[in-house]
Amino acid sequence: MTDRGLLTCLDAKTGEMKSEGGRIPVPATFTASPVAFDGKILLTSEDGDTFVLQAGPTHQVLRTNSIGEPVYASPAIANGKIFIRGERHLYCIASAT
Repeated sequence: MTDRGLLTCLDAKTGEMKSEGGRIPVPATFTASPVAFDGKILLTSEDGDTFVLQAGPTHQVLRTNSIGEPVYASPAIANGKIFIRGERHLYCIASAT
């Protein structure tokens, strides 16, 4: 992924390009690195929006969530929880079960 949200999918074993030119649904700038979690890819923009993509070559956006404040750090994952550090707050996202 580029800092402007342009997506490319490569085969990790061969380096073969599977797809390129995918984009997230809105214009955004990205400082945070993409993070893989539970068969999904999390892309968090500087605007505080996290785009949840299905892992794979199709660039399918499953959901978009916003924390309502700027984010410049990559999400962290520990014990099945996702931590996102916004400009003013630290968020922990976990399953309700």
